Amino acid sequence: MKIEQCTVTPFESNCYILQSADGVVLIDPGGDTSTILKILNNRPVLAVLLTHGHYDHIGALNDILAQHTAVQVYIGKADKAYLYRPSLNLSVMSDTPFTYKGEAVAIEEGQFSIGGLSFKALSMPGHTPGFVIYIIDGTMFSGDVLFFNSIGRTDLPGGDWNVMMKSLARFVDITDDLRVLPGHGPETTLDQEKQYNPFLKNV
Repeated sequence: MKIEQCTVTPFESNCYILQSADGVVLIDPGGDTSTILKILNNRPVLAVLLTHGHYDHIGALNDILAQHTAVQVYIGKADKAYLYRPSLNLSVMSDTPFTYKGEAVAIEEGQFSIGGLSFKALSMPGHTPGFVIYIIDGTMFSGDVLFFNSIGRTDLPGGDWNVMMKSLARFVDITDDLRVLPGHGPETTLDQEKQYNPFLKNV
């Protein structure tokens, strides 16, 4: 499986493109549609996985799905409303409030497959109530919960510090040293974060 990364939006959000034998799976296409479409280079999009519903992670959805029809979009059950409410996805603070025009599949925890790729979804609320991370082949897409030596904010709508601490404790319980690809900033590993991230050391 090949993983490509592009950094989009003024918030420098990471969008990931996973190549399978049948096409690609997008994770968190936050904006800069032309950049994402250029990297896709007409490859078929099988699905879009969203870690959460903030605008800087969903902003390219409408434009991408206009180019690639019949694509399923997956998001945590409690974050589904974020797709349709600019006050929740925070685009209300921009010049172009965003409302997703399609349907989405609400997910919680569990295993699922797309185009021959097998994913594990884990519920990690705190940054948003329906936050989901995805794990595949030794790689974790941690979105805005876990960063290099840091964690995501909890002071935005739906955020909760105490809930975040419970989610961080779940990271500590994962025994595999996973490659961690976050929603912002450089990649890291789970062992690195267990050892040096002050937030994981104190849960």
